[in-house]
Amino acid sequence: MTIEDFAQLQISETEDFELVEGELIPLSSKTPRHFRVRDAILFHLYGYFRKSTIGEAIAEVDCRLTASTVRRADVSVFLSNRVQIDPGIIPVA
Repeated sequence: MTIEDFAQLQISETEDFELVEGELIPLSSKTPRHFRVRDAILFHLYGYFRKSTIGEAIAEVDCRLTASTVRRADVSVFLSNRVQIDPGIIPVA
């Protein structure tokens, strides 16, 4: 599967998958502890980026790593206004 094919799937079809070297790979189940840690990290990053406009933090966003790989990080930090954060796959990681 290509990144373009992956991007065309409905969100409900991709929400539990990443694309790795052209193959759909299921994401592991997340635990309540996982979400608490992720949310605590986001809370602090949000506070930082409210004071400093050098970037932003986003949870669970798809980022293209290679021509055939899309990963979904728990937390992504973008330190530039050059990256357009729109629905879909972010073109950088």
